[in-house]
Order: sequence, then structure tokens, then C-alpha cells
Amino acid sequence: MGKLADAVLENGGRITGVIPSFMKDEGWDHSAVSEMIITSDMGERKKRMFALADAVVALPGGVGTLEELTEAMTLKQLGLYNGPIIILNTLNFYKSFIDFLEHMVSGNFLRYEHKGMWEIAETAEEVLVLLGKNEGWHQDPRSIARI
Repeated sequence: MGKLADAVLENGGRITGVIPSFMKDEGWDHSAVSEMIITSDMGERKKRMFALADAVVALPGGVGTLEELTEAMTLKQLGLYNGPIIILNTLNFYKSFIDFLEHMVSGNFLRYEHKGMWEIAETAEEVLVLLGKNEGWHQDPRSIARI
């Protein structure tokens, strides 16, 4: 995330950081980010991030990224988050995860309609195109949330 923040700042972008206090205490915050929201824990951090987010874009990452992505999907499925969710599948990083989502659909653990909750991009340019044409997903997500 530090490299991404550096690139955004070097190109004149603005960043709102959200970090739990224990991470700040460890020195894991980014000193050049002018707007840094400090939370008490990881749960509060995610709540704040989702409340601030117009969209969720999952870049290749670790288990924390995967956990945040699946929480965004869960919230969207329940109608508690309405923005777009885009998976950036750079160099097929998320191929196994995408296959697993398909497996969940074929096993009736996700409805076919749930596949519309997320979109997949192969490049950063595709992410921008998808963000620009966001058409929403479902008028009443809770009506199809129950399996």
C-alpha cells in the first residue's frame, strides 16, 4: 500500500488513510498522507473505509485484502454497501479465487445473480472503464440474499 500511496501522491492525488491505532503505534502509517483517520481496531477501520468508499477495487494482495474483498461482497449481498466491487486480476492473480466463486455458484452457495456483485478487470485501465460505467447491481439485494 505504501508504494501505491507514493504513486498517488507523486501524481498529485489525494489520499484519506484509515489505520488502527496499533499500526500507527508501530510506525506503519504513511507520513506523507495528510488526512489520516485513526481507529481503535481493524473492525472499526473496515467500517470507516466502507462508509467512505465510492467503490472497492481489490488489487493483488494478501489475506487482509482478501478478507476486505469478501466482506465488501457480503455487505453488498445484504444491501449494506452499494458501490461497485472490482477485482483487478493482474497476471491472473485472482484466477483461483474467481474459480472458487464460480464453484460457490455451481454448488448453490451463491445465487447466479450474485455474480453481478463484482466485476473483473485485467488491467488498471479496465478498472477505470468499469468505474466510469457503473450501472449498479440489484434494486433489492436482500430479496435474493437468502440461499
